[in-house]
Amino acid sequence: MEACVKFLESGPLNLLTNTLVKSAPLYVQYYVTARCNLRCEQCNVIYANADRRELNTDESFKVIDNLAELGTSVVLLTGGEPFIRSDLPKLAGRLIEKGVHPRIQTNGLATLDRLRECAEFGVRDISISLDSLVPSMQDKLNGGFESSWKTAIATVSNVGKTLGANTFAAFGCVFSPTNFKEVPSVIRFATEIGWWVSLVPAHVTEIHNPRSFSTFNKDMIFPAETHAAAEDVLEQVIQMKSEGYNVYDSDQFLLDMKNFVTGRPTTWRNRNGGVCDAGELYMAVLPDGTLAPCCDWRLEQNVEVADKGFVEAFRGREFTREIKTIASRCNGCLYGSYPEISISARFMAATLERVSLFYKEGRNQIKVLSPEEIQDVASRILKG
Repeated sequence: MEACVKFLESGPLNLLTNTLVKSAPLYVQYYVTARCNLRCEQCNVIYANADRRELNTDESFKVIDNLAELGTSVVLLTGGEPFIRSDLPKLAGRLIEKGVHPRIQTNGLATLDRLRECAEFGVRDISISLDSLVPSMQDKLNGGFESSWKTAIATVSNVGKTLGANTFAAFGCVFSPTNFKEVPSVIRFATEIGWWVSLVPAHVTEIHNPRSFSTFNKDMIFPAETHAAAEDVLEQVIQMKSEGYNVYDSDQFLLDMKNFVTGRPTTWRNRNGGVCDAGELYMAVLPDGTLAPCCDWRLEQNVEVADKGFVEAFRGREFTREIKTIASRCNGCLYGSYPEISISARFMAATLERVSLFYKEGRNQIKVLSPEEIQDVASRILKG
């Protein structure tokens, strides 16, 4: 356990160091599965990656080992819904064994036993999707699945019981025309129970061009008549952050959210010639273990991350040139993790903010509450 605590404390510092020196793709999103128990209105990942097979445990270990050898600092285990895989705790444990910080992203499907396994391996970083404190609204956003909100709340409780109060726990909250007015309440709720909130605006794509986290649902585009109200809410979020509420997003990211939802160009890539840092600071691994520049784009030829020669080939820049070509043609996303890594690398204020966040005394203490107690907090905040 002592080793796990030391790893948790050193992980963010390693991430910061690698961010500054840009020595390796320090952040990787590993889509361990395309399967999911929900059909969220703002997500398309089950369709975008449905053509890819899923690696077994041993094959996934090879992917993890190569990422570790490459010098990756953080790997997000995501999906689909990653807890659909019974071996997810083992994958997280393998990352820790290899000196890589695992972060798990879930919609709340995790069972108590599976979370206990994660805790035994040393996992102390988790994100749960939560877009509203109103159960019916959350259930609607999740594709009309009744009780999905209550399931997520039960998982919030179980995180405290298993991973412990020293966990970095956050809610992934999609900012969409359906729920944007609910976001300040979600932030108040998260702060009261010791969790954080990370926002991402809903992305929309065309049906002939599927992208992992871009929906086909045009209702997720902010109509012009909602732009002023959406910007007002984001100004409120920025103000709440300045007052000490648990908002994870950088100021630059929040300002670009205002640009994104109103149809204006984002600016977070401007300090790198209008190109993101895919292939340099971050990249993705698809369910079948192939490399991708990010969650949206794919390489023309499959590059198997599990292959013995992967690390040497990557360092030889044999295919990273293609990644940069793809990145230079992209009009820019605002998916959260990728922009935030670039912002942390290129905006000193964001760099200092991340250092302060992970080393602030008492930051990691989440409240260990029952589902009923958590629901009471949510109800009280909704009532104002």
